[in-house]
Amino acid sequence: MEFVKGYKDNDVLRASFNELALQTFGIQFEDWYKAGFWTEKYEPYSFVDSGMVIANVSVNKLNLQIGGSSYSAVQLGTVMIHPDYRGQGLSAKIFEKIFTDYADVDVMYLFANETVLDYYPKFGFEKIDESQWALDIEGFAESIATQDFNQRDFFETLKHRIPVSRVFATEGAEGIAMFYYLNGFREHTYYVATENAYVICEQKDKELHVYDVISKEEVDLLSVVKKIGNAHIEKVIFYFTIDTVSESFSPSPFIDNMFIRSKVPFPKAFKHPITSQA
Repeated sequence: MEFVKGYKDNDVLRASFNELALQTFGIQFEDWYKAGFWTEKYEPYSFVDSGMVIANVSVNKLNLQIGGSSYSAVQLGTVMIHPDYRGQGLSAKIFEKIFTDYADVDVMYLFANETVLDYYPKFGFEKIDESQWALDIEGFAESIATQDFNQRDFFETLKHRIPVSRVFATEGAEGIAMFYYLNGFREHTYYVATENAYVICEQKDKELHVYDVISKEEVDLLSVVKKIGNAHIEKVIFYFTIDTVSESFSPSPFIDNMFIRSKVPFPKAFKHPITSQA
């Protein structure tokens, strides 16, 4: 058994990594890799036995915008162990290697599933509550958005986007967003030419779920959103932090099992952008 990291261009190890991810989460990274969106910002830390990836924790390198300042961050994800190798402390060994390599990072964090909520505090992670914003709204016109746009233009906008919020947002997470795009969000992505903005959203009954608003320029959020929906929508639910707080537009608790090791304080009310969540 040996430890390896950063092997995205090793066809054999990448195939084994994909196989374990498919077995564990029902996802694979090959299409993302072939499309050119797996960059050095995503780095698997793995144990390998006889050429087979048997344990992994992946590092996602990005920045967090908190209160108008930018902080270095590492988001951990794709935590998985082959069933035959569980109970050997392999995840703990990988965490220690990551902690050593990224000792100087401002924030390290991850999102946990319900079965391991007691595990991550052992490594100094603290659970933090998120919030979510929703707005009862009317006045939608018929949508003028289009899904006819160039994927490369969309990616370039993601790379050079302005933060979706000054209170809390991510920077440099375009690779994660493109993974979502290739794995389900493509059919929910729209371009609003009058605002030069992309919106990732989905209508469910009379609710419009807005996952992201992406632009290189400042935009009026509600103006953009109103050009996506239709007259049947009565409520808009946002999956990122909203800067404006009013009586009709205030945050409510949102539980997503986020754990942090942070050298900087987090806002009292924030929502980590779902399109940047590993």
